[in-house]
Amino acid sequence: LSPSPSPTPARPLPSRIPSTPSPELSNENSYLFPRKVCECLCVCLCMGGGGGGGGGGGMVASESGRGGTPGGRPRRVRDLARRWVAQPGRAWRWYNHQLVAHPVTTKSVTSAALFGVADALAQTRDEHAVEMPARERARRTVKMMAIGGLLVGPMNHWFYGWLADKVPSLWWRVFYEEVVKMPAVMVLIQNISNIADGMTPAESAARVKHNFPKCCAVALALWVPAGAAIQGVVPLAYRVLACNVIQVAWEAFSSLVNHASAPPALEGAAAEL
Repeated sequence: LSPSPSPTPARPLPSRIPSTPSPELSNENSYLFPRKVCECLCVCLCMGGGGGGGGGGGMVASESGRGGTPGGRPRRVRDLARRWVAQPGRAWRWYNHQLVAHPVTTKSVTSAALFGVADALAQTRDEHAVEMPARERARRTVKMMAIGGLLVGPMNHWFYGWLADKVPSLWWRVFYEEVVKMPAVMVLIQNISNIADGMTPAESAARVKHNFPKCCAVALALWVPAGAAIQGVVPLAYRVLACNVIQVAWEAFSSLVNHASAPPALEGAAAEL
């Protein structure tokens, strides 16, 4: 009798996500670091306060009404706390899933959302924006979201990758980011925003030139220590996210300054140009 042929091994089904992690997330310790921090916070929130009740010292009634445990939290409150802290964990896992599958798109969408938040915060402090119709305020926010999603997000993704590959020194990375890139990007964003609002290139250039010393001084004071912390501590995969979170405060200030009404002297300078 001839031996029966060996069965052909089944081919694995294709997956949308590659079996090997992204190079940005290849470091297991850097990938698990934020997760471990979240787990520690969850434990503190859910289990903390168990030894309290020093002043009251009484029994906390249980959910069934049959007594309780001294100094403990009600079970219902603890269950609600566990359920509440589980939601950020699910969102964080989903974000990491998207970060592996679609890194540029994920960072672009995050940048767009946070630029919108920054402009909404700036409008609350802008007297000129408060008097604008709701449609104009929404158009201004959408404009800033487009700048963040189409320009800043993809640019920061590739720029941080280039710094990590080509510039080994931390302080040189901070120099390239905060002294070389930051002023150029600030001028570019403000000019795009002004021209999108209907200003001519000459008027936009005059306004940006007028605001540049104030904006640059604040930007250096904010971004040099922030950039050193991002480049030195935050894993590469999360640097764009960390930059976007800090950029909420910066873009709120920049948007407030850039969208303020131009002084008469500036209008004369724009006319001369």
